[in-house]
Amino acid sequence: MRIVILVAGLLSAIISFGQSVQKQKTAIDSIVSSIELDQGKISYRFSVKSPRKALNNIKYHYQTKKGSIVKITRNFGVLNDSTEQVFYFNYGQLIFTTEVISSYEDEKRTEVSLVWTGEYYFTKGKLIYYITNGHGKSETEDWNPQLEVMNNCKSAKNDIGKYIAKKKGANILFN
Repeated sequence: MRIVILVAGLLSAIISFGQSVQKQKTAIDSIVSSIELDQGKISYRFSVKSPRKALNNIKYHYQTKKGSIVKITRNFGVLNDSTEQVFYFNYGQLIFTTEVISSYEDEKRTEVSLVWTGEYYFTKGKLIYYITNGHGKSETEDWNPQLEVMNNCKSAKNDIGKYIAKKKGANILFN
């Protein structure tokens, strides 16, 4: 009898956790949609020279609302790969990220041979859910999606901070 109660309790906890994550994802999707639809955003674009020789310039497009960054898009290429990362923020906190890596047959980037995608949901700085499609880095055992996405986000924020410092006087905050 105790085993049945224990199993039922464990199953109930698993189901409620799954519902909680789904509710969080739905709320995050709603915030991301409102960021996308908001016509009151201010957009900035710039590029930086990559610190690594294997990378081309990193191109940035970031958007602000009321002085806070709500979306960062960055694009860069490494040899035959092209990467786009998009970061969404709510009250200065990372909430959602997408990543698309397109691999090409040649360095001219005319014909796509492989595409890898990832979507990542965050709450309070913690990865709560992710999904990837395609063959790529998510197939390796040592891949840590939370660490990688947070490092990529930090790198993007640092590049934007340097850009703002060069512009002097711009009042853009991450909160």
